[in-house]
Amino acid sequence: MGKRYPYPGVALICFLVLALAAIMYFGAQNDKKVQAKIDESIRAAKIADTKTNAEEDANIAEAQTIKVMGHGHTIKYSPMGDSITAGSFATTEQNDFVHKLSTSLIKKMGFSVTTFAAGNYGGLLSTGLKGLNGVNSQNPNLITIEFGSVDCNTQHQVDPKIFETELNNLIDGLTVKVERDPIIVLVTTWNQGPMGVPFDQVITKVGNERHIPVANVEPIWSNPTNKGPESSTTFNGPSDAFHPNDYGHEAIAEAIYQQIKPILIERIKQGKL
Repeated sequence: MGKRYPYPGVALICFLVLALAAIMYFGAQNDKKVQAKIDESIRAAKIADTKTNAEEDANIAEAQTIKVMGHGHTIKYSPMGDSITAGSFATTEQNDFVHKLSTSLIKKMGFSVTTFAAGNYGGLLSTGLKGLNGVNSQNPNLITIEFGSVDCNTQHQVDPKIFETELNNLIDGLTVKVERDPIIVLVTTWNQGPMGVPFDQVITKVGNERHIPVANVEPIWSNPTNKGPESSTTFNGPSDAFHPNDYGHEAIAEAIYQQIKPILIERIKQGKL
């Protein structure tokens, strides 16, 4: 016969005590691991928070620096383009993209800005070429070129190759032929759908080849809230559903501003403005 314990319940109690001790031990070890993970998460969160605060402080400092970079500098801005450059159909002249861009340069970078009246070229780039002498006489250091929306429409259907030649001739007339180096921004066509694509491709190609920034306004006119409505009262007469409204003009101005801001910063640093 096997050995008998004088008290049968003692073995069970001993087992339970050992089991409980083991559970408590491994539970304590597990708690330590859990706490370690919690502590690590807290440390990571504090590091991330510190990094975020540092980035925010850096962004604030950069914005404050940019806001005064233009002090003591004057931008002479000559806008060239079609009816959109002329302000159709912003409610007031101060709400068109030309004036909105000028305001951004003043408020966001501290420049003094002289804004010349947009030339009335009849919409076509070929007629815009006739305004070269007038623009050059203004001696601008900033020029926006916004053509193509009329060239590509069903009424004119200018060959994109001819448009490309004219665009290069216009840029040459504003730069190499007069030995000047103004900041130039090209603007893509407005609200012409598939008809505008070949002209947008030309504008982008010329910009890339000549290291001239291009403001792509397709995302702006693709948003219906940036156009129309028809028959609203504006300084250019009743609006239509094609041209940008105040929201559209403001978005165009911002798109151009984002293209020229880094160029202006670099030119100021190099003392070339």
